[in-house]
Amino acid sequence: MRDVIFKARKLMEQGEYRKAFDLIIDEPAADARDLFNKVACLTDIGFVLRDEKVLRYGIYLLENHGEEIALVPEYTPFVYINLANQYANMGALYSFNDDFWAFYRESELDRAKNCYLNALDAEDLKPAIKGEIYGNLASVYLNLGRRWEALECYENALSQFGKDRSYREKKCSLMLETAHFNEENRQVLFREVYGRVREIAEDREDYDLRERFQAMEEYLKGKLSDQERDAVEEYPSGTVETEDSFQHYYVGFCVKHRLYVNICSFCCRCDYSVGDRAVFDSRRFQLQRGEGNYYKLVSGFNRLKERYMAGRYLLGVAGFEEGSLAFAEMNAPRARLREYRERSINETLCETAFMTGWEIIESIGPLLALYLDGKSRFTGTLGDLFEKEGEYWERIEKERHPSLHAIYNVYYDLTRGIYRYLFYMNGTLSRPYTDELSLETYPRKGQLQSTILLYRSLRNMIIYLMSLFDSRETEWHGEADFQLFPFHLPDSLVYK
Repeated sequence: MRDVIFKARKLMEQGEYRKAFDLIIDEPAADARDLFNKVACLTDIGFVLRDEKVLRYGIYLLENHGEEIALVPEYTPFVYINLANQYANMGALYSFNDDFWAFYRESELDRAKNCYLNALDAEDLKPAIKGEIYGNLASVYLNLGRRWEALECYENALSQFGKDRSYREKKCSLMLETAHFNEENRQVLFREVYGRVREIAEDREDYDLRERFQAMEEYLKGKLSDQERDAVEEYPSGTVETEDSFQHYYVGFCVKHRLYVNICSFCCRCDYSVGDRAVFDSRRFQLQRGEGNYYKLVSGFNRLKERYMAGRYLLGVAGFEEGSLAFAEMNAPRARLREYRERSINETLCETAFMTGWEIIESIGPLLALYLDGKSRFTGTLGDLFEKEGEYWERIEKERHPSLHAIYNVYYDLTRGIYRYLFYMNGTLSRPYTDELSLETYPRKGQLQSTILLYRSLRNMIIYLMSLFDSRETEWHGEADFQLFPFHLPDSLVYK
């Protein structure tokens, strides 16, 4: 295989991509080195020729032999990142015709997202690889309309790469786009973006990038006073005062797991990440006061947020060593506690929080239906609303709101996608309790961690719902970020 790969590369250098393909297509791969090098060639050939079949064959080889290779810890992340990159590249090819091809259906972008998340679970990831995974995942999230999670991934990528210009640009653009939701600390966000923008605007290596950032800098000058622009003090860090041990634990718990409904929670490096600060501005709401269902939508959203906070409180108590049922019932009266039986208090609280979380997710259905058609007659669940044979599906498919698709995509992850085991857990726990039916039935994630994951997904859905109600988001804003990603060969597998 080594000699064949060298000959194929030589043909590719001469522009003979079809001949290179014919040379390697039937050559068997004897080991991981052969497989990786063969797929790397197929990837390059497929993109130059814009041949979907060639790319899909490379994906087929990785999917069918990747599991065996992934058993070697050194190669595990490379199997997943290369699969993810190839699926994302397929998305880029499709995007040339229709940027909406991935909306409201399982797509290559969903497969790419799942593979990137699996790659992040690999042990001993090098910072450069980890940063690249986060950056690529951010791009996929952005193309799926999931901007808040893209923002978090860009922050994570920068924590690995430092001053990468492209990630800083994308993060700054998203921060400006979302700043209006955080009225309480909007100026802090503007000031942080301004500091990053000035660094890049002075960069002389990239003229186009410098020009874009100079325009962003001028915009921010109009938003900040001279004193705010010149401020050099550090942002507050860990300055929240707590009254007792539980409050201290609870604040740290919510910040650590990004459970506050808060735009600032993507970096968690200052006390502005504490609290449910994100709100939609009624002046920017799509429906104005006095119009149709304005008050129904506003009150419905506020009730949804209150129920989320009550369930989150139960979840917090479930992880607190000194928690009690009376303590939880007093502070979270909206949540119905499950039967106590012989289980521990923490297990009871955790299962109650889990069930409550699913009830809240499904209750988004009537609120979304009201938004879509202005009528309050829909009484089904969110799953019913997204049913492809249902009465709302035709209307939903025509919508091009990124945040509406983001809600659909998060729900898809929970019910049919990478986190579908949470959906199966919900079906199990909905039955009468027995010793065999509990969160412990599903050992893939710990009892508490599974519920935290559910609430983080719910938190994202609430923020996307808030974005959807905002008057600025009427259609796709051209913020798609389709890129072509390279094939990664581990150093130990490169032919010498």
